[in-house]
Amino acid sequence: MSNHKTKEIILKRIEVDDSIAPVVKWLNSFPNVITRWSCEGDKKPVDDPRIIPQKPYVVFYCDDNLELAKIASMMHGPSELLVDYYKPNGCMRYQLRFNSVKDLESFIKLWIPDKFKR
Repeated sequence: MSNHKTKEIILKRIEVDDSIAPVVKWLNSFPNVITRWSCEGDKKPVDDPRIIPQKPYVVFYCDDNLELAKIASMMHGPSELLVDYYKPNGCMRYQLRFNSVKDLESFIKLWIPDKFKR
């Protein structure tokens, strides 16, 4: 650990789909988590049978096993935590994925603290 003086800075603002924003804010509240991509999923059925509706998800990186265990402990029922080795930067990449928009909404209601829902 360095004895250098440090300060917190905000690097940038990002745009996130409304319905997934509470999950993205919650994940980014962990000091060792960085979210990369997200999508709130398709709310309406797609008319074209060749197109598979997108499920809600957040892709993130985490280099702290305790934080990852806390996130994983909240994954119940209609949600899952997927693990992927991302070769270009040699990091483990994680995806929190929900089966439907309704399942995302239930997860937010049950598990995400109110301060992240604003």
